[in-house]
Amino acid sequence: MALRAGKLDHRVTLVRDGAVSYGSRGEPESIREEIATVWAQVEPLGGTEAELAQQLSPVGRVRLTLRYSTDVEEISPSHWFELPDRLGNTRKLQIEQIVERDERSEVLRCVCSETILEEALASS
Repeated sequence: MALRAGKLDHRVTLVRDGAVSYGSRGEPESIREEIATVWAQVEPLGGTEAELAQQLSPVGRVRLTLRYSTDVEEISPSHWFELPDRLGNTRKLQIEQIVERDERSEVLRCVCSETILEEALASS
């Protein structure tokens, strides 16, 4: 499947939890580890609502399409993408599933979810 470069118009960063360190009170803290920054096509798929802390919060779903590379070959649902928005905020897109890896290792498609927190809704 040919993937036109012009469709890859968003810069996204693939991230995972790295090593665990301990804070000043001895509590474990996971260190965020950037794996790769790549170009991707971002397509909204709709949304639903989820109950978080006994409140309904909107959850958006998006599909990211990106070129396969050795930088992203170990991608899994434990990773997430970070996508800057036009307001300067960073959106966290949690990978739910990798829906297609073509047999020639050219294209990856990931379905991701984004929980929109109430603070983000209030600032928009």
